[in-house]
Amino acid sequence: LRHELHLEKWERSHPDNTPFLLHATYSDPEVDDITGELAEISLLYALPVALLAVGIGYLLARRAFEPVADMNRQLRAIGARSLEQRVRLHDADAEFRSIEENLNALLARLDGSFRQLPEFSAKVAHELRTPLTLIRLQLEEAAGRIEPVLAESLQDELSRLSDYVDQCLLLATAEQG
Repeated sequence: LRHELHLEKWERSHPDNTPFLLHATYSDPEVDDITGELAEISLLYALPVALLAVGIGYLLARRAFEPVADMNRQLRAIGARSLEQRVRLHDADAEFRSIEENLNALLARLDGSFRQLPEFSAKVAHELRTPLTLIRLQLEEAAGRIEPVLAESLQDELSRLSDYVDQCLLLATAEQG
């Protein structure tokens, strides 16, 4: 603009005599005055408009991400003991509804796995008791045919394994309620 005002000539017809044209350029003080006024007007109008746009953008972004914040609050409340809870979004877009459905399906699978784990542990512990008991009985029957130190060592190890299996069975039973 400064270049245009400084170097370019402007032409204007004379009000009383239209064929008569005035030719001129602006002086340095006139250019400074014009650009100064334009800068003031720009700041006067552009700054509030820019601040208003930023404020509205912030409010819109905050409102748009409200379902994400709500979802995060709900997910933080869900723990290993409360996997039956599900995420519920109210007034959410289709994209957020899809995320909600996927998260709830994941929570259902986790809940099922956590519920099956104690049952599995109890079954494994119960299934291990029978072979350990059979081995202990066979060892007692064969005690006269093997060295006493070896028989005692094997009995100690079998006893330790049986205690471990009993503890696992007790824990699994306690987890099932």
